[in-house]
Amino acid sequence: MKYHVRDVARILGITPGALHFFEKQNIINTKKERNGYRYYDEENVFCLLSYFKYHSIGMPFKDIGKHFGGQEKP
Repeated sequence: MKYHVRDVARILGITPGALHFFEKQNIINTKKERNGYRYYDEENVFCLLSYFKYHSIGMPFKDIGKHFGGQEKP
């Protein structure tokens, strides 16, 4: 299933800009569709939920990324 950036932001309680930040940091990978929109899948949402879980117990995002090797999914 594909989710629009606004839908994922609402699900996670973050801004669309935060999603774009995580994409630039290579925490998640998305592809632009032919219409120019980015869509997110369940794997992207799960990955972000995992990152937020680790962050909620005090791990900084930069350390989470190092722990999972940037592209690797938690």
